[in-house]
Amino acid sequence: MINSGISDQVNYSNLKSSLKTGDVMMFMGFNPTGDAIRRLEKLEGLEGFTHIGIVVEIADEKGNIQHYFWHAIPPDAINQFSPDYLKGVQADGCVLVTLDSVIDWVKKTNTDAGRTEFKLIVRKLNGENGKRGIGPDQLKDFITFMKQMAGRSFSHPVDMGMVLDYTAGLEASKLGGKSSSNTTFFCSKLSSATFQAAKLLPESLVVNSVLPGHFGSKSKQGKLQWQKGYSLGEDIYVQP
Repeated sequence: MINSGISDQVNYSNLKSSLKTGDVMMFMGFNPTGDAIRRLEKLEGLEGFTHIGIVVEIADEKGNIQHYFWHAIPPDAINQFSPDYLKGVQADGCVLVTLDSVIDWVKKTNTDAGRTEFKLIVRKLNGENGKRGIGPDQLKDFITFMKQMAGRSFSHPVDMGMVLDYTAGLEASKLGGKSSSNTTFFCSKLSSATFQAAKLLPESLVVNSVLPGHFGSKSKQGKLQWQKGYSLGEDIYVQP
């Protein structure tokens, strides 16, 4: 086991069964755009998260719940994860991959490096009256949006596309403008757009002005105004 320097971690195998659709998993150390994201987050006074995605539960043909991960990845990450569940092929951009394949990749990367290259933090989505995950009223819109966006490209060019899209979004958010088109996505744009489509975040939110750090528990900016009684819980540090 690689020592991450965090004493209160929860092992993924113990945490997995409690995860629900809508829980978010955030990364520290995700490449290749991680350095650029961290610099932007530092300017905004945010924690240095470099990637984010959303946990999705899907029942298999036997009715057993399987866990997937909805995120946006660059072209050089295609072979790091399982094939996209919605398209049936390995792809970049907006993909729904098995959560196990994400965890396995993190574990392998950390092991090969001999140190913790990536740290994982989960925040569970809570609804009203202590209910967990996305409720049935919002789930339909959530799933519909995923199916519509599956296969959309990652922000390009890879090294600067995300920065350019975010910068435009930041300016638009200050001027009362609108989000950029759904043609391309970076990770936090996709997560916020998916929650917005499910009406958990307001329609007025400029989704390309959202960074992974805005989903962090220490974000004090209030950019993400959760609706319908939803909120994200405390940080859970995960041992792959």
